[in-house]
Parts: sequence; C-alpha cells; structure tokens
Amino acid sequence: MKEIFEKKEMSIVAVERTGFQGFPMMFHPHIEILCALEGSIRVTVDSTERELLPGEFCVVFPYVLHSYEDAPNTRFRLIMAAPQYLYGLEDTL
Repeated sequence: MKEIFEKKEMSIVAVERTGFQGFPMMFHPHIEILCALEGSIRVTVDSTERELLPGEFCVVFPYVLHSYEDAPNTRFRLIMAAPQYLYGLEDTL
C-alpha cells in the first residue's frame, strides 16, 4: 500500500471521544500526540508496531510515517499541531 501525504490547513486540533477510526500509513508536517484513555489502539510508527494501552501515549513527529487501526470502543485524546507551535524545536525534533 502506498503511503499518503496528508496536507491540512490547520494550526492546532484537540479532540477527546470514543470510537477511534483508523488511518492508513501516512505522514504530514504536524506533530501528533495520541493518548488511549479506555481500550487500546494498535499503532505503527515507522516500522515499529505496538498496542497503545490506557494511560499511554504516542508522539509522532513531523514527516514520520505512521498508521492506526480502527478501535471502535476506545476512548482517546488526539492533539495535532502545526510546526510553528514547536517554538523553534523543529531542528531538535
């Protein structure tokens, strides 16, 4: 499957809900933080696959390949922020 480059015009998005809809392998210029609150989510970042359990979180840096599987009964928080919100840390990250 070919990777998807996701280009969204947004600055920052934060959501909390139940019912996680998965995404195919993609990359984008945003930093992304995903936290499982109840249930679990299978995540793949680069070539590392892992089950994200309650209380754990995953940070995906800009332009890093990642995907998520559907998790219909999982409650989660997701934050996506544009690179300018990294406040000069782009080179460090």
